[in-house]
Amino acid sequence: MEKIFDPAMVLPFTIMDTLQERGFIGKDITHSGLGSLVLFSGSMRIKELSHSPLMWPIVEKNLPFEVFAPNLNGLTKAQKSAIMKTSLSLTEVKKMLESFFRGITHPIQVEVKNTAHKVWGTFNEKSLCASISDFGFKFSSIIPGTWHMLCILDCQPGDVNQEEKELWAEDSGSLSDGLSNAVSAFKNMFGRPENAYGVTPLIVFRKTPIVKGSDS
Repeated sequence: MEKIFDPAMVLPFTIMDTLQERGFIGKDITHSGLGSLVLFSGSMRIKELSHSPLMWPIVEKNLPFEVFAPNLNGLTKAQKSAIMKTSLSLTEVKKMLESFFRGITHPIQVEVKNTAHKVWGTFNEKSLCASISDFGFKFSSIIPGTWHMLCILDCQPGDVNQEEKELWAEDSGSLSDGLSNAVSAFKNMFGRPENAYGVTPLIVFRKTPIVKGSDS
């Protein structure tokens, strides 16, 4: 009987071993810079949020719609009237954001957590060895065992630092600020938790235990 060997599953680990031998992979995420390769280990949880658009009534109650209102302080009545004619009404803003929220793609989210830290990233379902439905029906959301994730470190826990906020402050405006705040609200409700590192997963695996006493 002819045996066929597919090297596709081995190649990522061969590359990982080479990178590790050359010192490109760190294991301490707290001392890794943005853009670094990190091997992070812990318990893994997967969240599939394709049903999120159905939650718009809840989202609507938590979005900061007031930030879309134009700043009319210190303006004359005529100036206020002119601005209000070109500004979006609250109803128009809500419709715009609802359309945006229902239309965006909600990726498969993955979290790996240990006793010290947590990382958050997303999966492309085409890159998984099984469908997301298989994971859901088999495990619910928490996948048993200790998982290891080779990932790119994209951001630290928390929000953008104050220096970067000040850099973009001069480009602010009622519409851009409103959209930024709305996206931040979406992120806080459905995206990366504030206490998690943001990462791009490259390889995710669980070690296969050695069977003692096996003759094969």
